[in-house]
Amino acid sequence: MVTISQLQRAHIERQEEWCPDQKPDLSFRGNEMAGETGEACNVIKKLERERHGWRGSRDTHVHLGEELADVIHTAILCAITAGIELEPYVADKFNETSRKNGLSTFLAPEPQPVPIAELEAFVAETRDLIEKVTFDESGKMVAGLWVGGNGGLLQRETLHATDVLRRRLETIAALVAAHQKD
Repeated sequence: MVTISQLQRAHIERQEEWCPDQKPDLSFRGNEMAGETGEACNVIKKLERERHGWRGSRDTHVHLGEELADVIHTAILCAITAGIELEPYVADKFNETSRKNGLSTFLAPEPQPVPIAELEAFVAETRDLIEKVTFDESGKMVAGLWVGGNGGLLQRETLHATDVLRRRLETIAALVAAHQKD
């Protein structure tokens, strides 16, 4: 089974392959998600038409599954573009709805060991963030000349990298705390 976090990381990697020189903005991603949602709704309409015995075109549950998968993928792409680690929000929202409605079904975080790849990614992201902050502060020496530098003003990419790193650090800290309880 694939977790939302794994899927989110895979989309980030694939985005670098797909169009490394361009990053779609949130407006594009939101419209992409709306389009995929519309396609899923169109399949549902056709399935309902068949269930009621009405005239018109038909569709299949397999096609609905494909369109719903597209909705999930585009929601994850929206989260990536907005700099949101989606998985904790999904669990929190599920649990909030259960609490609000007096239900007993909750998603409990399962403590898991931190995979070495996760730690390696954390180290790489930390180094990348340090480099970005340093560049934003004073630039970089290239061929004997200082280039870049914003006098301490942080770029949007740096702030995004900081948020991703913060969320990864929170995840690792929670896993360490859960491990220490055992």
